[in-house]
Amino acid sequence: MKLRIDDIKEGGFDVNADSTVNPWLQTVFTDVFGTEKFTEEDGGRLNLQLFRDDKNVTIIGGAIIKFHPNCDRCLTNFSKQQQIPIHLILAPVYLKKGKRAESNTEDEDFGYYENDEIDIENVVREQMILMQQMVNICRESCKGLCPTCGKNLNDGPCKCKKKEEIVSPFAVLKKRPLKKSKT
Repeated sequence: MKLRIDDIKEGGFDVNADSTVNPWLQTVFTDVFGTEKFTEEDGGRLNLQLFRDDKNVTIIGGAIIKFHPNCDRCLTNFSKQQQIPIHLILAPVYLKKGKRAESNTEDEDFGYYENDEIDIENVVREQMILMQQMVNICRESCKGLCPTCGKNLNDGPCKCKKKEEIVSPFAVLKKRPLKKSKT
């Protein structure tokens, strides 16, 4: 979905989309999460407000997504809902002799647009990728997998023999009597 800068009037411009109605948003979610994590039964909404100050555009809003990641501890697929805030300031790209001028900004809340239009799909995709959690856990009490046999310990204990506790090399010092110092 591309939006011309001139379409953003003084009062702002609202972008409201639902992945069940807007195929472009469904495509963005599938691109970010993959078809294994974002299935047909999953969905999401996007609400953005765009404000223009001369040629600079401020985007404020967010997305709410329901998807099915795998737990990083037990590998079980589970349902998760995530809110992704979006706050971004976009400025036009200025060209020098036909080439894009290099910018030295590494601020993830700042970006550029070209040809007097903003590609909302790319903005949303980028912000969603940046805001993804590094770890997905099905529940706080997840016990994970047995490192020996791979059984999901949430389903009950495995039948592996437990390794003897590793004895500290300093355990010998516990057996020695302490010398009392003269004070």
